[in-house]
Amino acid sequence: MKREEQMDVLTKIKRYKKRQVVINCYDEEDSLIDRNGFHFDSIQTDNERVMFLKHDELIYSFSLSEFPESEIMNDFTDYYAFYNKQNRICIYFPH
Repeated sequence: MKREEQMDVLTKIKRYKKRQVVINCYDEEDSLIDRNGFHFDSIQTDNERVMFLKHDELIYSFSLSEFPESEIMNDFTDYYAFYNKQNRICIYFPH
């Protein structure tokens, strides 16, 4: 995915505030290797990472250089993926 498209995904996810998120991490064989679910106040991004904050404290982050590609997933509403050639992080905002 082009960098401009990743910026679009980052702009969209930063709009979520004071919500719950579920983050699933998958390996190259599409096996679930980690799952996190938590409430957050805001999402911030810089050129290097995506950061989930609660009470102005970092509670979860991942590297954009490690996961340089992203897309809006059509499987569910409010579902996004960041990935590289081997691993994938899926972010879902439940209703």
